Amino acid sequence: FRRQSKKLDIWSLPPILIIHLKRFGRERLDGPLVKIGCAVDFPVKLDLADFMFKKSMPGTVYDLFGVVNHHGNVGGGHYTADAVVTPAGAEDLADGVWFNFNDSIVKQASPDRLDKEAAYLLFYRRRL
Repeated sequence: FRRQSKKLDIWSLPPILIIHLKRFGRERLDGPLVKIGCAVDFPVKLDLADFMFKKSMPGTVYDLFGVVNHHGNVGGGHYTADAVVTPAGAEDLADGVWFNFNDSIVKQASPDRLDKEAAYLLFYRRRL
């Protein structure tokens, strides 16, 4: 056997980065579709500098500003969201406050207490 490796270099970055976490899968190729409920540790500040083709490229830092969560299983479930709400005209996400949105219920939240087992979509904005 030969030792194999794979390398990924990113050449350019978008202003908004959306990461879709695979939350449904099969244990076997012919097996039933099941929910993947393991916790995923994702940062509030994401720096992609180590993955860039040019190591000195500026603008590689992203700030998390939203998370869509899926609660339930393959047959049905419920979606909630956590997001930063900023004052009108604010340029910086640091000026905002985290909230949890669950149908008609909105509560103040904290980025330290995001549901890492239910996170399904992550929304990041590149720092200017």
